[in-house]
Amino acid sequence: MSARSYIVDDREKKTFLLDREVLVSEDVLRQEMARIFARCWIYVGHASELKKPGDFRSRKVAGRPVIFCHNQGGTVHCLFNTCRHRGAIVCTERDGNRRRFQCIYHGWTYGNDGRLVGVPGDDAYAEGFDKALHGLRRPARFEEYRGFWFMCLDANVAPLVDYLAGAKDYIDLVIDQSPSGQMEIIAGVQEYDVAANWKLMVENSVDDYHLPSTHSTWLNFMANSGVKLEPPPKDSGQVLPTKGLAVELGNGHFTTDNINFRGRPVAKWIPLYGEPAKAEIDAIRSELVARLGPERANRVADSPTASGFIIASCPGLRGGY
Repeated sequence: MSARSYIVDDREKKTFLLDREVLVSEDVLRQEMARIFARCWIYVGHASELKKPGDFRSRKVAGRPVIFCHNQGGTVHCLFNTCRHRGAIVCTERDGNRRRFQCIYHGWTYGNDGRLVGVPGDDAYAEGFDKALHGLRRPARFEEYRGFWFMCLDANVAPLVDYLAGAKDYIDLVIDQSPSGQMEIIAGVQEYDVAANWKLMVENSVDDYHLPSTHSTWLNFMANSGVKLEPPPKDSGQVLPTKGLAVELGNGHFTTDNINFRGRPVAKWIPLYGEPAKAEIDAIRSELVARLGPERANRVADSPTASGFIIASCPGLRGGY
């Protein structure tokens, strides 16, 4: 089945149509899980979540339960959170610090490097039973870019740095805001469920078209707070007071790249931050210029990374199944 059978994409005529079946069909979703999510790099977590040996986070990645953990030797692992005995969950906590994980069903115990280290009643097993062969499974590939860890189930996938393509540039813009070249995931989680197909969430992430209506209260607040919102150029195809558009980053990744108008301090001072913030913001900007040079500093401060940005990925819709 070809993805192109669901799509009309005529760039010359500026026509893009999507068959609604791809947003509601369970069969299409099953194929996507097998042909997209089982073959592409999927984000697992950030290195700052695992500060100390023994730190772990358990979560689902592309529907599969995993343990993202830091073993005692300093190595970061991604382990499938599924016991090798009967398939029960091994780690039931969302986060913490442990040297070992014990299955809640029959008590098989694994080290935080995935090794099977304890089997109750193992004297009853045949002589051929080898603990070394029954450690927790792990994805075929597990790689990181500047502290961002990704996994892939396909051993033959292209290296992560190649797969990310132009998305690396935007990750770099985020990291370059920090004088230390490091970033940290801060405490606190906001979770929500959306009754929608995953592709709708991807599209919404880079859809500026909905902001003037859905987020009109926020836009008015920013305008009333001193942010200059200039009308977009006529016939520009833009609906926001910015100077950028959606940008293709290669390999199915894309984002919106606009001159920052959201007023985060790294970009500019605006009245809502108060007079005392002026000196701090000037100091931040001066540090960026001294460290990166004027051109790069302006890019880091004034790009969407200064207000938060999303790189969306829809790899299954770029070349067919």
